Amino acid sequence: VFSNSFNRWSFALPGERWRLRGKLLHFPNPFLPFNGIFRLTWSPDSRISQHPQPDSAEEIARLVQPVGLMAILLFVEMCIVTPAIIFTHGAGTLFLIHLGVVYETILLSLVLVFLLRSRLSLSRKELASIAFDCLACPPFAINLVRKLTLRKSIPADPVRFGQNHLPPEQFNELIHGIKEKIKMEIEVTDDLAAAQRLEAYHDQLPGIVK
Repeated sequence: VFSNSFNRWSFALPGERWRLRGKLLHFPNPFLPFNGIFRLTWSPDSRISQHPQPDSAEEIARLVQPVGLMAILLFVEMCIVTPAIIFTHGAGTLFLIHLGVVYETILLSLVLVFLLRSRLSLSRKELASIAFDCLACPPFAINLVRKLTLRKSIPADPVRFGQNHLPPEQFNELIHGIKEKIKMEIEVTDDLAAAQRLEAYHDQLPGIVK
């Protein structure tokens, strides 16, 4: 899982503790809702690419940056300003005015998404679903960036992607983490062919240096 915060990339490998239907779970930082999160898919049958790949993740991250700025504003409005108003003035006139401001921010965010719909490949159904979630439950709007970036997995080689976007220290951590994950999967799998494919992929990793 790769995360983008205004053109700065980082990564996270899901832990082994939490699984759902055989899949590892990843819990993103709830205090960074403006960060785009991307799931990169890979197959142990494929070789690690030695050439640059089309970078749809970087393009999507760039497109949703204005929505990320709105997410920061919504986070401040809902998680800081709203409790302060309720604590000091209660649910009175000031609270209702503030609620109107929150919905104006949400509407502006949705307008930005509407303008980007074709470049983000959003269908009318997906756009309507996102708008309904944000308007029916305003806290959902804080995670609008993640809703947009997590819609689909991106078929890209995570090793090559990390080599192109991560600083050397983080890239080395990524390689080490992938190696450990592969070793774990080899140990628990009962499929000999799958284990051999994982071993073949693992053997390619030592030669990848940044």
